[in-house]
Amino acid sequence: MVNVSIDDQSVCDSCDCAPGYKGLRCENNVDDCEDNKCANNATCVDLVQAYRCDCTPGFMGEYCEEKIPFCTKGHDPCENGGRCVDHGTHYSCECPIGFTGLNCSTNLDDCVDHMCQNGATCIDGINNYECKCAAEYTGRYCEAAPSTAMLYPQTSPCAHHDCQHGACFQPAPASAADYLCQCHPGYTGKRCEYLTSLSFVDNSSLVELEPLRTRPEANVTIVFTTTQENGVLLYDGQNGDHIAVELFNGRVRVSYDVGNYPTSTMYSYEMVADGKPHVAELLAIKKNFTMRVDRGPARSIINEGPKEYLKLVASMYVGGVAPEVANIAFTEFHLRNITSFQGCITEMWINHKLVDFSNAAKMHRVTPGCTSNEEEADEARDVVEAEGIMGSGSNEEPIPQENMAHEHSDIVMTGPGSIISDPCAGHECRKGSQCVPSPIGNGYTCRCQTGWQGRYCEKGRRIKFFSLSRISNLVRASLERKRVGSEIKQNRRKEKLDVNASWARLLLQHRRVAKSTPESITARTDVGVDDQ
Repeated sequence: MVNVSIDDQSVCDSCDCAPGYKGLRCENNVDDCEDNKCANNATCVDLVQAYRCDCTPGFMGEYCEEKIPFCTKGHDPCENGGRCVDHGTHYSCECPIGFTGLNCSTNLDDCVDHMCQNGATCIDGINNYECKCAAEYTGRYCEAAPSTAMLYPQTSPCAHHDCQHGACFQPAPASAADYLCQCHPGYTGKRCEYLTSLSFVDNSSLVELEPLRTRPEANVTIVFTTTQENGVLLYDGQNGDHIAVELFNGRVRVSYDVGNYPTSTMYSYEMVADGKPHVAELLAIKKNFTMRVDRGPARSIINEGPKEYLKLVASMYVGGVAPEVANIAFTEFHLRNITSFQGCITEMWINHKLVDFSNAAKMHRVTPGCTSNEEEADEARDVVEAEGIMGSGSNEEPIPQENMAHEHSDIVMTGPGSIISDPCAGHECRKGSQCVPSPIGNGYTCRCQTGWQGRYCEKGRRIKFFSLSRISNLVRASLERKRVGSEIKQNRRKEKLDVNASWARLLLQHRRVAKSTPESITARTDVGVDDQ
């Protein structure tokens, strides 16, 4: 309002208003939004002799005339490697494993369900955690107890050993420049550096690995023990294409789809939820899939259609599936039950290579080794390797198993800088067998040469291999891996036997049968057991 000077006896009839106001007493703000330029459904906010445009989501600029270029340089809010997705009017961030939040700014607390033992402290990382052990405990989860004994002299090879997950054995004086490692449960390798056996402890257990390679073939062998009738053994898939192997009602169920809908499924003859070691052999060659359990009859299915190969780019899960993946797999009937496998996977081979689980992208609620039936699992492994069923057409061991020394000193390392008496000193193993100290206590076992058996390998025998269902009663000695593998290779050369070729011929036979009677093994055929 503009002040106007008047005489004491004069009357003011009007006010000269400042810009932006009107009215008899300049009490009204002029509505500048009557002729606004706000675009894209923006809201005009009246100011004094001006206005402001409040933009709807996805737009910017003075008049909201510009679309926000989500996910471009300068407009990507996703943090920690999150992938920005432009939805037109808004964005979202696909967070990498280990992070969460609108912009992937929050590190998930991996210590919520940690497995650290014996008073260890859990230290959260990115999609992982570390157990800080107390009082000389060792192991990934501080599960290995310390030993109380004398210290080794500095000249001993075990004084500076690098047994990563095991105890150091001092060799005989003649070979004092080296040492041997006896591995903790679940580990193998010359320095116990490979994690090959895992126990899956509850319904959230899982291991995440790299995608399964399917060309020219996918060959998977799983040695497992469980008493649970349902549980995921293996799953890898995306956009309908998938391979799924699970326990369902006590049998092994396979679902396979290379992109030729509908999905092909089948079940094993064998029941496997009995607490004994079992072996599932799986072979995928193009659209053909063959399964064999415990060296029994092979079963095959064909995912008929124009597509030939299963191409996988998503992570492969073992023993369980991440919730977001499991929900899709269950909805699309890839899996009939998304319960995690509970039990032990003694060994897993993929395309003739023994899987080292220490290289997994993620491990959740699993522990090294088998919590029970360790002896039976070892016996199963010996028979499996002797029959050459770990990798079709190959008896090579990708992780070499070092021969135990034939001579032992009377001192054994059981922990960092500690010693106990060697149970193999003065052992009674015969016929060139090897003395192997027991991981627990002061006993030992004799690893017999081929053709010998008995507690001390004193009895001769003719080698005979039995089905895994009779292992716990019939197998009483481990077989020397290198020699047995060599013998099997020689026999196969004499008999011109090749496992891959045999399986391929079997698949070809099934394909021929399928052409004449398609309903026998064509797509969407549930073989063996009703899929209820």
